[in-house]
Amino acid sequence: MRVIIFILLTLWSSKATAETWTSLYQVDGIKVYSRSHDGRQCYKAEGIIQAGLFELMAVIADLKRRPEWVRNLETSQAITGDISSTVLLYEKYNFPWPASDRDTVTKSVTKVNYETLEIEAEFFNSTHPEYPERQGTVRIPVIQGQQFFKYESETATLNRNSICIDIGGNLPAWLVRLVSRDMPINTLKDLQSQVEKTRGQYADFISRHKQLVPAKAGLR
Repeated sequence: MRVIIFILLTLWSSKATAETWTSLYQVDGIKVYSRSHDGRQCYKAEGIIQAGLFELMAVIADLKRRPEWVRNLETSQAITGDISSTVLLYEKYNFPWPASDRDTVTKSVTKVNYETLEIEAEFFNSTHPEYPERQGTVRIPVIQGQQFFKYESETATLNRNSICIDIGGNLPAWLVRLVSRDMPINTLKDLQSQVEKTRGQYADFISRHKQLVPAKAGLR
């Protein structure tokens, strides 16, 4: 029995060590990390976005305008569900020549905690019979990650976002790593830019969600 427990503890310790986030670099107050998970490199960025929590939520929920701030994104549409809770998305990415365009069917699950003023979202590969793989476009074989937002003040929100991705095709491994490494920090920066661009356009959305916050949450 002691031998079994020792083996289990050793395996758990090895996995925990392998999946510990390692600091890569910091720029403009944003910290970037990496770790190995299931044989792939994953990347995470953490920093403050100068925007309110529900202002950010409004920008993310506006699927029609996602191509304005998600790099190389050509199309984003909900197949089923609601982006504010559980949604199945089809997205197509326009990659520069000579790389082929990419697309993905992704399931996203979002949880909003109005008491702690936190938003958590998890996304991962999925399928849908009406959105099969298409000739001339590479279906991204692996994409999974998380988004976390926490209220800091009326005009500041903590964001942590991470991604593990295999974009498929025959691109050099070094290029895939380079592109993947900067995805989380680009997401954070591009969200900041989109918030500034659209500020004042989501007043009704923000007001509706603020009304769901209990008084004890101390929203200022």
